[in-house]
Amino acid sequence: MSVSRVIDYLYNREWEKSDLGFLDALTVFLSEQLQIKFVFIDTFDGADALAAKTVCTASLCANGQVKTNFEYPLKGTPCLRVIKEDFFLHATDVQSAFPEDELLAKENITSYAGVATRTGTGDINGLIGVMDINPLTRSDLKDILKICSIQIGEYLEYKSAEKKRLDIENELFKQNQFLELLINQIPNQIFWKDRNLNYLGCNTSFAKVIQLDAPEDIIGTKSEDHQFRPGRAEYYAYCDQKVLDTGEGIFNIQEQYENAEGDVFTVLVSKIPLKDNEDNVVGVLGITVDITDRIESEKLIKQSAYRMRAIIDSVPAMVFVKNYDGIILEANKALCNFLHKDIDTIIGHSHAELLVNREIGAKIVQNDREIFHRGNYEPVEVIRRFPIGDGDYWFHSIKTLCPEEIYGEPVIVVFAMDVSDLKNTEAELERHRDNLQELVEDRTSELNRARVAADKANRAKSEFLSNMSHELRTPLNAILGFAQLLESGKKEKLSERQNEFVGKIKRGGEHLLDLINEVLDLAKIEAGNFGISIERVSTLGLIDECLSFTQPLAEERNISILNNMMQTDDIILADHLRAKQIILNLISNAVKYNRQGGKITLHSQITETGMFRFTISDTGFGIPLDKQKELFQPFNRLGAEITEVEGTGIGLVLTKKMIEEMNGSLGFHSVEELGSRFWIDFPLAAPQKNQPQQQDTAPSSPSVAQRQNDNHFMVLYIEDNPSNLALMEAIMEELPHIHLISAQSAEVGLKIAEKSKPDAILLDINLPGMDGLEALHYLKQSETTRKTPVIALSASAMTSDIRRGKSAGFEEYLTKPISLEKLMDAFDRVLF
Repeated sequence: MSVSRVIDYLYNREWEKSDLGFLDALTVFLSEQLQIKFVFIDTFDGADALAAKTVCTASLCANGQVKTNFEYPLKGTPCLRVIKEDFFLHATDVQSAFPEDELLAKENITSYAGVATRTGTGDINGLIGVMDINPLTRSDLKDILKICSIQIGEYLEYKSAEKKRLDIENELFKQNQFLELLINQIPNQIFWKDRNLNYLGCNTSFAKVIQLDAPEDIIGTKSEDHQFRPGRAEYYAYCDQKVLDTGEGIFNIQEQYENAEGDVFTVLVSKIPLKDNEDNVVGVLGITVDITDRIESEKLIKQSAYRMRAIIDSVPAMVFVKNYDGIILEANKALCNFLHKDIDTIIGHSHAELLVNREIGAKIVQNDREIFHRGNYEPVEVIRRFPIGDGDYWFHSIKTLCPEEIYGEPVIVVFAMDVSDLKNTEAELERHRDNLQELVEDRTSELNRARVAADKANRAKSEFLSNMSHELRTPLNAILGFAQLLESGKKEKLSERQNEFVGKIKRGGEHLLDLINEVLDLAKIEAGNFGISIERVSTLGLIDECLSFTQPLAEERNISILNNMMQTDDIILADHLRAKQIILNLISNAVKYNRQGGKITLHSQITETGMFRFTISDTGFGIPLDKQKELFQPFNRLGAEITEVEGTGIGLVLTKKMIEEMNGSLGFHSVEELGSRFWIDFPLAAPQKNQPQQQDTAPSSPSVAQRQNDNHFMVLYIEDNPSNLALMEAIMEELPHIHLISAQSAEVGLKIAEKSKPDAILLDINLPGMDGLEALHYLKQSETTRKTPVIALSASAMTSDIRRGKSAGFEEYLTKPISLEKLMDAFDRVLF
């Protein structure tokens, strides 16, 4: 290959026929034509190369294969000498000349030739070199490499310039992107035009306002090309031209735009000249600020101020604001009316100028300055008399110090009310105070007398009820007691007719006893002395108890009771005894006032208000509509008193009052000839966690009446009534293992107790001479009888009587008429 062949290759750009780039194609061409193992081209800045530790080849053809980015250490290499000394280097024993170059030994290189490449200004920008394991003996090798170095230097210079250009363009592109992003992030609308008033660009906010899809759509258009309001495009062009001609900006032009949704908003437009580096005006820059919200806020502020002014003016009190010098800055109509002046003649003046009495005005200013000096922002109340004109005025003022941010200086807001009439009234009241005090004392004395009379009446009522109860229970004790004995018939059996008579005697006595108990309960409730003990009560257990009492009554009249109660055992909050009394009363009424062979339905539910509702429905004759309003009147049986149905007329009254005492309620619905439905609502109890499981009930012990005669007991009965003594003796005849002894006074009973040492004592309360409570005291003090159980058996059945008896120390307190079952239970508890 000759030098001319290299020139033709380069001149004719034969390297373009290859798929390789210029540098790779050239190294391959030289390697093939010169039969050289290694041909490489390095590119770098000369100054940088001298400081560099390694060099990365731009192209390397090794054994006919192109390798790129081949990196080798520069120190101690022939390449460094070419760059450093800037001459053509041709070394035939290159390993000896450059022993530090490990690559030469590794590849067994013997010959090296290289020459630097240069820019058009003569600066080194690379080198081209060849290496082979054989000696490089061509005489034209230097010329070939120098010709190639010229072309390579120009190429490298071109590529370096191209890279710099691309870097600059890329940087400009980034800057333009950033500027575009920055402009588009600005909430204001921005646009710019050239001297011909053509739009050169805008941000996205302005493009949206004039209904363009993208900001670039505005380029090359004019104002008249867009849908502004009529006549505005010409006005915009006029303003733009004025900026171009004068070189001065136009600021804060108020305009209104309408967007695609039809919303109208207000903006302030400012236009300034765009100038080049030589201060020539080349266009117009427009900036708009949306002030729609500001205008709306200003409008609302004005409306609020107007409303506040109207409110303050409608206040009857005087409201005004004044500064340290007493100058009034704001005032309402009340102050104008009081001073008989217009608002314009009040604002800007002080009290000293406005009041006829200048001395009082100056004193007001001085008092206000003390508030300023204290610097306390808490309201200050002042009530003061002012002689104004021909009279005295009293004013109640509230003064509040406000910070200077509001008016630019500290001010006092005054709220003043003319309280002259109030003060005059107070003076009048003061004059009547002594007389009023006397009247109050008289009225208090009268009320005390009334209270004493009422207490006396209540005590008399209680004593009457207690005496009535005692006097009625005493004969009932004999009636019901002997009736129970006759009915039991253990020794002498009664005939069927005699049993019928005894049953009627017993039912009559029980009816009278019920009447006594109901009257007493009603009196207790009305007096506020009705004892209620609220506890958790099982609804299923409660209903079962009541049905066990009422089922026999229903069966006597062939009345069926249908139990439709919920099977969930809901727990209510109630007094167990009173709840049973209420339900028994309602079911008993449903039986008594039902038809022969009728039906009673029991139902339960949870109401929307969270109450447990128990409903009793019957198929009786119902209650006439005109009499239903009289249902809860005491002793009013609504005409049933002329029928054979027994009753007192106070059962429902008592039931209603008792359920209300337990925070419940009673209601009813009745249709004449069809029947009635009564319901009662009880409060539900909250569920309990970790409730203990119920233990199986232990088998009950035999009662005192069932026990064998292996144990014999002596019972002392202290009673002054012969009938009651005879009854108890008859009862004890049925109990052969109990020996009864008796005494008709407490004094005799105490002696018998000391001597006979009975196993138990039955003691009446109302005894002639020493009463039962005093006798109990002596029994408890005696060493002989202090451990003997004492059972009270008395006609004193008031709650207070029972409570007093139990607190005195009675083991049991039984009331007359006596219940054989309760008496046997009491003996079981105290004797066994």
